[in-house]
This record gives sequence, C-alpha cells and structure tokens, in this order.
Amino acid sequence: MSRGVAIRGLGLVSGHGLGATALAQGLAGNARPGTADTAPLSGYLPPARLRRADHFCRLALLAACQALAAAGLPPGPLPDTGLVLATGYGPVATTFSYLDSILDAGPGLCSPTAFSLSVHNAATSTLSILLGARGPALTVSQFASSTASALASAWTWLQEGRCGRLLFGAVDEGSELLEGLIDQAAGDAPDRGPALEGAACLLLDTDESDAACPRLTRVAVDRPEALLSTLPAGTPLVLGPGALAAEGLTLPESSPRAALPGLGRLPVAAGLGLGLAVHLVHSGRLLPELFTPAGDSARRLAWLDLAPAGSATLALIEAGP
Repeated sequence: MSRGVAIRGLGLVSGHGLGATALAQGLAGNARPGTADTAPLSGYLPPARLRRADHFCRLALLAACQALAAAGLPPGPLPDTGLVLATGYGPVATTFSYLDSILDAGPGLCSPTAFSLSVHNAATSTLSILLGARGPALTVSQFASSTASALASAWTWLQEGRCGRLLFGAVDEGSELLEGLIDQAAGDAPDRGPALEGAACLLLDTDESDAACPRLTRVAVDRPEALLSTLPAGTPLVLGPGALAAEGLTLPESSPRAALPGLGRLPVAAGLGLGLAVHLVHSGRLLPELFTPAGDSARRLAWLDLAPAGSATLALIEAGP
C-alpha cells in the first residue's frame, strides 16, 4: 500500500514574478511574462558561492531555497535528502554560448567552466553541492514528459525509502534562439502560448506527524481514461500541457478544470502547473478566473498530464484533515 507524501514546502519562480501568487495573478490577467528575476537568491546564499552559477542553475536554486524556507529549513546542509529535477531543454543559453565559442575560437580555447554548466544535469549537481544535499540525485530530461516522469521517480523513491526527504523540481530557461527553433518546428500548428521560463520545487517526505500540510496521496501512470475513472466525483483538475493539447480526451463533466495555455510552451509549464495546484490546495480555494466551470473548495485537486505516446500521469493532492 502506498504511503502519503507530505508537501512541506513549495517554491515557484517565473517570468511573472516570485511565488505562486504572482504566477496565478499573471495567468489570470493574461500578463506578458518577462525574464525571471533571480536576484532574491542572494538573500539565501552568499554571492561568492553563486559566482559560477548561470541563470538556469539560479532558477532551480531559488525555487529550492523558497521550498526549504517555506518548511522552516535553512538552505543546507541537507543530510539524507534526495534530488529529482526535471528539465526539458537544459541550460540552453550556456549550451549555445559554449557552442558559439567553439565556432569562434576553436575547441582549444573553449571554457571548461562553460562546458561543465552546459550539460542537462548542471542544475542538479549545483543544488547538491551548494545545498549540501547528500542523498541520491537524478536529472530527468524527456522533453514534454520530463515533469511527469520525474514526479513518478520521486514518488517511487519515497515509497521505497531511498531517502528520508526529497527535493523535486522542474526548470527551463527561455532563449530567443530556442523560441525560433520551436516556432520553426511547430510550423502551422496552433500557438501554444509564450515561452515562460521558470522553476518549481516541492520539498517532500513521508513523515505523518504534521497533518496540516498538503499531501500527495497518489501518483500513477496509466491510460488517461483509467486514471480519470478512479477520481472522486467533482475533483477539480489542473491540466498539464500534454493534456491541454490532447485530442479526444474526455474529462469528467462534474470536475472544474484549469486549462492554462498561459504557462506556455516550454516543458517546465507542467512543473509550474503542478506547483500552482499545490498552492491552490494549500490556500483551500480555487481561483474562478482559472477554472471552468468555476469551483469553490480546493481541499482535493488532481494534476493530469499526457505524454506524446498517450500514457498519462496523475497526481492527487489533498489538504490535511
């Protein structure tokens, strides 16, 4: 039997600002997002320790520090704390810059520091080092399916007792070059919204001593119709970008649902939506601007996303008793 997973803290940073409230207000008002501001990170970690961290790593670090602060914890050290981080595209700005340096100066003059930060697991290793997280660490990079796959891995690790506590997160940064490539690949496909950069982070454990915090009571992967058939009637739904784009997906008529194209077309949109769902359960109310039909209570809420192959991942989030 699966154990419930407590959500001790939530961190969110995006082009709409810092925190879940800023994200919700930006989505509700159809505001145009900008570049996410990571300057508040200096309030958690000394600037000298951040001098090698690029924008991509700083996004993940800021969301993680927020989640730790929400749980009343300092930014490290974190013994027996695992890390599972999802990213669809990785540190694209640093990667493109490193590739430019090869073209401009040749491989003999490339920066080894830039290379070390150009790989997809750069943020995970940076968090592990700077936060002193001494548990297992995993980076999941499966494009649009990154958040869903990483969440399933985090859930499994906690069920198996691989670590006592876990930081789960998702991060992607914006890039003009990347946006151009996405537009080129999309062709005549419908507009999927802005390239909203950002990061989301949840601090999770299986300690049941504090009943007040929200909990993940279920994370499952199956056919979407099988997952939806098991939901209690009227459970509100937050749809991930894969579910939003799916054709022929039949949703329960009694369930208010939030389809959030404003979360954009970067893979981190799924993680930002999951973080917003946790925020809504913690606040206890739905935002009528985001849900159709408008609902009221958010004591229980489900997040649903679909992979390109057709499988679905569902996370059921419930408030404490």
